[in-house]
Amino acid sequence: MNIETAISTRLSEFTALTALLNDSGIWAVLAPESQKEPYIVWSIFDETPTEVMGGSTMPTIASLQISVYTSTFDEIIPITAQIKACLARFTGTVAGVVIQTIFFEALTDLFDREDNNYHRAHTFRVFYEE
Repeated sequence: MNIETAISTRLSEFTALTALLNDSGIWAVLAPESQKEPYIVWSIFDETPTEVMGGSTMPTIASLQISVYTSTFDEIIPITAQIKACLARFTGTVAGVVIQTIFFEALTDLFDREDNNYHRAHTFRVFYEE
């Protein structure tokens, strides 16, 4: 199993989050142009194995970004709360991947004038066993 499948599974099975999204809109890396707001896009932007003298060991550490896209800023607040409830300090096995813990690190708010939407990027650090 892999961390991508685990993240996708964890997000899509968290019904308090999916209930806030249009058509349970959760996408890896890029949403289709036809996706209506609100929706989220997640991606792994950095993955670092733990190296020791004899080779790699556990855990692997991944940086995860989850971006929320909405038509109003007020929609972002409850979605952020559910993303944090789903992931922050989570430990467990998902899709065969042992997640030791997930730490919330930061968020950034943006507005896209061309698309006329709000965007909030959340950053998490995921410690897991491959």
